[in-house]
Amino acid sequence: MLSVSPFTSTKVGAQQNPPDSLSLASDDQKVIYEIAFSRLRRLVLDIEKENGKLPTSEIMIDIIAEAKQCAENGDYDIATEYADYAIDLLSFATDAESMDFPTDGTAKAATGPQVDYEAFWGADLWQQKFGIAFDDTDSTLFESEGNPFAGFRLFLKSLLTANSTTQGAVEGKLSNQYNTLQANIDHEIRHSPSLNSYLRNRFEATDYKRNDELQYVYDRLIVGGALKTGERSSIELEDELQVRNYAVESNFFQDFLQNEIKARLGFAFYGPGRFDLLYKLRQRKYGSLPDKNYGEHIFEADYWPLSLSKSSLYARVQGRIRSYQNGYVDSLFTNDFREIYGELIFRENLSDRFGLRLEAEVESRHYQYFSTVTPDYSDVTVFPSFSLSPGTTWSINLGYRYRNRIHRLEGDNESSVEIEDYFSHGPFLSIDIFTFGGFMASISNTFEFRRYPNAPAENGTGLSLYSNRNINSLFLFLTWNLTDHWQLNVFSSIDHNDDRNLEGSDSRSNLVNVELSFRF
Repeated sequence: MLSVSPFTSTKVGAQQNPPDSLSLASDDQKVIYEIAFSRLRRLVLDIEKENGKLPTSEIMIDIIAEAKQCAENGDYDIATEYADYAIDLLSFATDAESMDFPTDGTAKAATGPQVDYEAFWGADLWQQKFGIAFDDTDSTLFESEGNPFAGFRLFLKSLLTANSTTQGAVEGKLSNQYNTLQANIDHEIRHSPSLNSYLRNRFEATDYKRNDELQYVYDRLIVGGALKTGERSSIELEDELQVRNYAVESNFFQDFLQNEIKARLGFAFYGPGRFDLLYKLRQRKYGSLPDKNYGEHIFEADYWPLSLSKSSLYARVQGRIRSYQNGYVDSLFTNDFREIYGELIFRENLSDRFGLRLEAEVESRHYQYFSTVTPDYSDVTVFPSFSLSPGTTWSINLGYRYRNRIHRLEGDNESSVEIEDYFSHGPFLSIDIFTFGGFMASISNTFEFRRYPNAPAENGTGLSLYSNRNINSLFLFLTWNLTDHWQLNVFSSIDHNDDRNLEGSDSRSNLVNVELSFRF
């Protein structure tokens, strides 16, 4: 079996699309994913601690890798689904109090709540450096700051009745720059072997000390149920409500209310895969800026690998139609569009230590109203890679990524958006370590040659968003169970963006997060 760290994918960089009014929602979805992934990471380490070995199922490794990969693409909804799916599989496989219905007709006894407490301390350290040059003058902007923090976490798990479970977590964090309180609860009831329902809620209150506009409260409530309609088919219905309120609203931070209804049909084939059809109806309303209110239809088809064969295939096709309720008002925020997105991932394990992987993405967006600010575009990415596992606890991933993005604008303004076209390519390398002593580490480096063929070719001074660049990104992640109670977490991201045409248009960004936690 190919030994690949499940917590690091071979993805090279995130897909960077023009910002739209979903950007704030994406921040919420990112936090939700990070919470789910933290739970998953803790569960894997707990299993290793209790059983003396790590989960070795290849399908489990693939699911965790896909969660990480979708997150790097910015698709936090799908990433969270993958993480939750992995948590469910691990929980049902290892928990003696599994919610599976007994075959002998006897009922399981309810258990009291299991509560774990954790305290943590640490600091965020970051630096940013921007070079700016106009005419013959040169200026460099440099910022550097540290943010020490401390806090607590509480984890709850309970089998309230024979067929219902509740999991929850609370985190409070005090820091030099902001204070935050987060609470999550997940309650599931299994009414019969074919029917279950669930309720999930996440609350967050954040207070940034230096900016009143970033003081807010947020709540996300999900109610849903799933019915197994046949031996290999199922249907799921879900309603999600999100509310965010700011202490002081501004043009960039507005209160909003969002409701999303989701329906999913699932089919598990007798072969190696599962096929899902998904529909979402999303409505978002802004209190102070009704011109930004919109409705959105999302159609999706997914194919998931379920077998442990040497070859696996994942495919996804998604269509999105967004309509702003008050028509065309501003080309940046209220331009209706249609979007199609496709993703394909193929993996072939040639031996226990060597595997090949091919990823491809295609995205195309068409806006209803012509605008140089929001031109139509198509984006294609191809990323072949291979994995090598010299030992049982570490692996090497090496790949090369190609990307081409083309913008279009009908009419006489076609040439005005051609400067935004670019192609990029570059190598990717990662080393992953996943040991039996509660130690996980991953270091990866991405180098990208990004070229704008229609940008000015000569060297000069000034500032441009569309000039040739060399981009290098280094990422480090480390989790180490020092003892039965102490854990060390380190995260570091170093990005260098060098302009190849214009002097004084480079940028540097360095971020290091160190956290030490104690579980009682």
